[in-house]
Amino acid sequence: MSFLGDGETLDRFLSKGRMMCLAAVPVCWALCAFFIAEEGWRFGLLIGFLLPPVAAYLGIVGHREVRPGMTTLASALALATVPLALGLAWLEGH
Repeated sequence: MSFLGDGETLDRFLSKGRMMCLAAVPVCWALCAFFIAEEGWRFGLLIGFLLPPVAAYLGIVGHREVRPGMTTLASALALATVPLALGLAWLEGH
């Protein structure tokens, strides 16, 4: 038995990871557009435009090739994008 359980659990994990990564792209882009409109351009916000498509690609490939490690990496990238972009933009502003 694997760490993630049976095949149905693994398939559910891969599907949810893929969907979360795909949903993160428009959300991060909208947030970055909002912050640029409010605060102005910061190079730290460029991460908010670049990392979500990379995470979505990794999520799709992880689902297609049944690679839970790649899906976990994609989910971590999708979740870390907004705090990382805002933190770098804040550091650049100060």
